[in-house]
Amino acid sequence: MNRQDVVRKLLMTKACLTSRLLNHYFFASYIVVLILSYGYVRTIPYGDLRTPLFLIAVYLSYGFIYLLPAMILTKSLHYLSYRKTGNTFSLHRFSPALEYGVAVASTSAVDILLFADRTIYRLFGFHINGFILNLVTTPGGMESMGTGNSAIITFCFIAVALIGIQAALLWVLHRFLCGRLRQTALMPRRSYRYALILVLLLGFSERIAYGISNIQGYSTLAIFRLL
Repeated sequence: MNRQDVVRKLLMTKACLTSRLLNHYFFASYIVVLILSYGYVRTIPYGDLRTPLFLIAVYLSYGFIYLLPAMILTKSLHYLSYRKTGNTFSLHRFSPALEYGVAVASTSAVDILLFADRTIYRLFGFHINGFILNLVTTPGGMESMGTGNSAIITFCFIAVALIGIQAALLWVLHRFLCGRLRQTALMPRRSYRYALILVLLLGFSERIAYGISNIQGYSTLAIFRLL
């Protein structure tokens, strides 16, 4: 094995390790998103068996949808970092540190937006919209809604805490899984592929169920428009 083959093998190993670590990280971030999203659904009344089944499908599929932009951004950066040609990889542009930084920043942004939207919905009964954005950008707008500096400072502390949680998740995974991942097969595990297929099926089924319920005049599921 010549030097070029050794370098290519090392790059392939590094790319696979980074990809698998990011997969684990996004799964952990998905759990965080589900925890933050629970505030939307915990007060929904259950009319019959159809409602909780529909709730589960919406809850799991929407959690994935919320996280999807962060996943696409990070995975696109990873693809640009390690371009595959045949059975080999070649270093393209970016370092794993940048990929990890984008992953933490993007997932933290999702967490912060979810927390802000959930808080607004709990207080005022509607989600982030043009009215809320106008209040935030207009001088004195937040004060007119009874929100003082203490509330803003509290929100900033919570936002920093959410960023810290995401960074801690990545650090823990990197600290305790890298050695284990090196000892296993390089190819990504199929479990996440099956999980992705399951989430897509749940999203597809809940849309069909919602459409059928509208046709049948089953108004109980209309409350899920609030999600």
